[in-house]
Amino acid sequence: MPRGLFTQLRGDCEFLHQVLGLPGWRTLSMCCWCTAGLPNWRDFRACFPITSGEFFSSAARDGHYLAPLLSCPGITTSSILPDWLHTVDLGVGCSLLGQVLWEALEALYHGDSRQERLDKLWQDVLMHYKACKPPSSLDCLTLQMIRRRPHEVPWLKCKAGECRGLQPLLLTLSSRLHEVHRSDHSQKVLDLCSTFLALVKTCTSEECYNQDKAEELVLSSYDLDLGLEAEEKASQPAYSVCGVKPQASPFDALGHGWHEGAWACLSLLDLHG
Repeated sequence: MPRGLFTQLRGDCEFLHQVLGLPGWRTLSMCCWCTAGLPNWRDFRACFPITSGEFFSSAARDGHYLAPLLSCPGITTSSILPDWLHTVDLGVGCSLLGQVLWEALEALYHGDSRQERLDKLWQDVLMHYKACKPPSSLDCLTLQMIRRRPHEVPWLKCKAGECRGLQPLLLTLSSRLHEVHRSDHSQKVLDLCSTFLALVKTCTSEECYNQDKAEELVLSSYDLDLGLEAEEKASQPAYSVCGVKPQASPFDALGHGWHEGAWACLSLLDLHG
């Protein structure tokens, strides 16, 4: 008879919620690892860790459904992890790339039309590929891949590997943007891109995983996001956070702006592996 050892459950937030029954972003208490919930999700410094026993006891007391799989011997909330591909490569990475590419398109390239500027940006992308030789790369780049509709926040539409291959370009473009603008905003964007790349390096096989450093980088990124959101509030009188969904999807659905929800999902990766 085949035998195995059940050590870990990994998936995106939708899978963890819909299949395993773990809290989702619509629930009052939205996390199985800490006290994050609707009242405090915008300030995860105010959240405190909870034990696996506390979470399961609370779920049983409140009558919340949990998948029978979670009752297997030895399974705790420490066995459950958000996966890197969805959280970073298809999450924070695509969001950050979309917004930096869009800002670069508007500020770094000249042309009579946005398409002409995009063609010049694409040439820089090809030069990046030639220099870095990533295992996965884009075949083309269209305006709709960066920003689907004018009222939507920029978000690069690509595969996880393609996003990973473009991430080093963030530092190049954000540095050039800062050289042009020399503004507080451009400095924040540059710092955010630098911090994100350092975090990726710290949390992947490129370096031995360093939890303390990763947690510090997440908090630094969080502070930069707060600063970018404050800019958005100041520039848009009608700006409101009421429509922001407290889900673990970075830079989620908030007009044209940046906001601090981006790093809530990454904090899980850094605190839990």
